[in-house]
Amino acid sequence: MAVACAGCGVTNREAGTLTTTRVSVRADPAIAGQVPVRIRSKGVLIVAEDATYAPDEFVASNGNTVVGMDADLGRAIAERLGLRPSIQNVPFDSIIPGLNAGKYDLGMSSFSDTKTREAVVDFVTYAIAGESFYVRASGGPELASLGDLCGGGGSGSSRARSRTPPTGSRSPNRAVCSRRCSVP
Repeated sequence: MAVACAGCGVTNREAGTLTTTRVSVRADPAIAGQVPVRIRSKGVLIVAEDATYAPDEFVASNGNTVVGMDADLGRAIAERLGLRPSIQNVPFDSIIPGLNAGKYDLGMSSFSDTKTREAVVDFVTYAIAGESFYVRASGGPELASLGDLCGGGGSGSSRARSRTPPTGSRSPNRAVCSRRCSVP
């Protein structure tokens, strides 16, 4: 079974230096007993992450350690399962194929849970993200959707459409303007 988690830890900025705070999690024998034998026998949970998406996952100042909320959560999951975590920094597009090939036990890299991805891996969706924007409270443009940013709100001269990017892309739905537009 391959699982991809869709996206905790604590980060602090003190005097311009990024530090992370580790939280220790105790193993739960009842849960650890349910870990598949092929994983339990290794004693390690191999977690694949693309450490290029701060603050969710990124490489620490030592140039080697993967840190961020997904790395922290991956470590906590491994510890709760009674396993030693091994967080691997791998290219985003190789995580799902690596899960299916048995190279990794868990993928945690700010995945968007899409039907296309659900067809090949199981998801545990623990965070939901979206797109938003601000406008002035009074006197600003009237916007109800991302499509309105491109003049799609009634003029008919340009429209926004929703598309689903390829499996490797992070965002499942992004408004794309059919012509270049500018926002005042």
